[in-house]
Amino acid sequence: MTRWKRQGFSKQNNKYTKNSEVLKSRWKCVLEDHNYSHSQANRHLSDTINNEETSSEQVPPVHVPHTFNDREVPDTAGCNVFVHSDSGYDSSWREGRRVVELGVLADGLSGCKQCGLPLQLSHTQGIRDCGLGSFLQVRCRNLWCGHVNVIPTGKRHGRIWDANTKLATGMIHTGIGPAQVNDLLTSLNIPAVSTKTIQNRQTETGLAIEKVAEDTIHQVLQDEIQATVETEGTEELTVSVDAGWQKRGSGHSFDSLSGHCSMIGEHTGKIIGYEVRSKTCRICESAKRSGKEAKEHDCRQNWQGSSKSMEPSMVISMVEKKLDKGVKVSTVIADDDTTTISRLKKSVNPDIKKKCDKNHIRKNFSSSLYALQKKHKSLSSKVIRYLQKCFNYLLAQNQGNPKGIEKALDALCNHPFGNHESCSDSWCQHVNNPKQRYTSLPYGKPLKDSALQDSLHSLCNQWKQNSCKISSLGSTQPNESFNRTVSLKAPKNHYFSSSASLNYRVAASVAEKNSGASYLVAVNKKIGLSPGRFTRKLCYLRESQTRKRKAIAKTKEAKRRRRELKARR
Repeated sequence: MTRWKRQGFSKQNNKYTKNSEVLKSRWKCVLEDHNYSHSQANRHLSDTINNEETSSEQVPPVHVPHTFNDREVPDTAGCNVFVHSDSGYDSSWREGRRVVELGVLADGLSGCKQCGLPLQLSHTQGIRDCGLGSFLQVRCRNLWCGHVNVIPTGKRHGRIWDANTKLATGMIHTGIGPAQVNDLLTSLNIPAVSTKTIQNRQTETGLAIEKVAEDTIHQVLQDEIQATVETEGTEELTVSVDAGWQKRGSGHSFDSLSGHCSMIGEHTGKIIGYEVRSKTCRICESAKRSGKEAKEHDCRQNWQGSSKSMEPSMVISMVEKKLDKGVKVSTVIADDDTTTISRLKKSVNPDIKKKCDKNHIRKNFSSSLYALQKKHKSLSSKVIRYLQKCFNYLLAQNQGNPKGIEKALDALCNHPFGNHESCSDSWCQHVNNPKQRYTSLPYGKPLKDSALQDSLHSLCNQWKQNSCKISSLGSTQPNESFNRTVSLKAPKNHYFSSSASLNYRVAASVAEKNSGASYLVAVNKKIGLSPGRFTRKLCYLRESQTRKRKAIAKTKEAKRRRRELKARR
């Protein structure tokens, strides 16, 4: 024993004493800086350390980091943290903003997984972003535990974060793309989401949107059949069809790479069928350029012909699908293009009938008037608007009455010039009061240009030859409204034609047209997610606003206001 003391036992004892003092000072600093002494055991340890000042050598307090698994406990600032570079976690967790579900975070911080002691957010050592979701590394404050807990900031279904799926749903609903999503997030100082993550979640929610759209179509089809039976006593449907393209047309060139078409029931005004055509596929073209075989993917390329021939093909496809389900389409409302109806009669049903769209008829009549304006200076814009209004009235009042159309056209070319022999006292006040002023003509007086009257007479005679046609008109206005919705979800200044994103956005437009903004609730349920209180609240608010807007638009005051605003243009 003497030999061991002589060879250095006392030296090792001094070293042990010095290290003990360093350890005590380290524990004291941690306890003071971080207030870890909340439990009874920690308070007892603190009292023991503070009273054991027995060392003969005074060692200055030194703040030595206490390491567990090569990760340091945060200092008082909470941000100087060392984390392995290959762990995927970032130490700068205090920077920027995050999307956090407070309930999930509170449950995660409620207790350590090892000792059950409550955790503190300020003890976070690192963060790992997974799109809008994140994992936090939070160290337990218990000195004997020191376990690093991994706390999620949101809900997940499987390995997929709910927030990322709902982000993709919102992206489709609002009509923006991954670039616009990241522009919005980074402007809020939220970390950007990788394009691959957004595209994967877009596929997930897009397939659900397409299923919801098909469900709404099935329900609307049954309602349309029932309304047709109650109104007309037959199950043969009358539908309106119209196509739209994802490129702004000049009227001379038709070279869009994709197009869509909708079929809307006459009685319900909702979509009972839709089609999408696309000439390109991004993945297929990329593989072709590189000389490789394309990987397995959801290819939506289904057209090789011209863009103009997309519409007849889509209409024929929709009518045939209805026949496969046992539903017969007897009448189609479309524009003046004769290609569609001729191919329908040739390929599907030779007895199918066509109704012209009244909006296209009005536009054709207006174009004829503006063509006459080049020859007659007295035909001002104010006079043209008056003649347009009279033409709209005669169409609305004589549907199903070709003779009434012919008589009204005779009155149209005479009434503005003070000749009321063909007028009816039901709409012309000059029959009973010849001195009545013209409220919509210049100076309140009738026109006196005989050359203009002859031209109008010739124009009305041409329209009289089609009196049967224009006495039975339909409307494609619901289809035009649907095309506008598609243009909001798939803007023409963005390119979605070479992927399934276009199909998802058209399907979202269909679901919104049929069931309103609450289709988002159905999409979330289809995926298996909770729609959430705020999503439901805003959806119901939007639907209430839409119903109110439609009711106001049908009032006389609103129609009069629209005419006044249109006259100011």
